[in-house]
Amino acid sequence: MPIAYDPEQLAIDTILEFDRILRESIGRSKCKSLSRRAAEAPQLLQQTGLVTEALFYISKSDDNLLKTLVELLEHRGKVENNSIRSLSDECEREGKGHTVLLAILAKALRRLASQGLLDEAGKECIEVNDTRTIAKCLKALREWGVELRAEKLLQPFLVAVKRLTEALYGEK
Repeated sequence: MPIAYDPEQLAIDTILEFDRILRESIGRSKCKSLSRRAAEAPQLLQQTGLVTEALFYISKSDDNLLKTLVELLEHRGKVENNSIRSLSDECEREGKGHTVLLAILAKALRRLASQGLLDEAGKECIEVNDTRTIAKCLKALREWGVELRAEKLLQPFLVAVKRLTEALYGEK
């Protein structure tokens, strides 16, 4: 029997796993840009909708780093040497953080799909791991009429991500 969708637990697991990746891969304990992006995410979802928000993140993302982070968030591991600089830049540079947040969103979409909460659109969302597959997932959500359901399921997840990233990486 599949585990029930628990957005807060998923957020805790995902952010703690990202924190482990961050510490083990680049030896940092902060990702200020993720905290800034996550602070905006719940309101952006509410104001613009899932497709518009995700497309914005896609337009600002590093696809190679995205693939690496999605894989690591799903299966554990460490960032390869060629991605360490990208992750470091993504966490520290002003105006960044979109790739990390998109990877976190991808993990949530995969979970929703694996639990059958996205109906037929879930077939396109179960293996999201890069900008192309995320775009296909978004298209399917809209075409199958489950975009609003996905937004309602993701809203508490993004609020929990916001709170956790503020606590771990926010300005204090």
